[in-house]
Amino acid sequence: MIRHLIPRIDVGPWGGATLTDPASRTEEAVGLCLCIQWFGILIEIGLGRVSGR
Repeated sequence: MIRHLIPRIDVGPWGGATLTDPASRTEEAVGLCLCIQWFGILIEIGLGRVSGR
């Protein structure tokens, strides 16, 4: 039960192909994700951008 009192924080990169350009698939999404978990509540915030490869 004590481990639920300590918030868990995770930060990391994310990315992948987008589906906005189905003809040539030259766009890619890249960003950063912040995840906080405390008392069974999960909050995830992602910031990113779409760019051409």
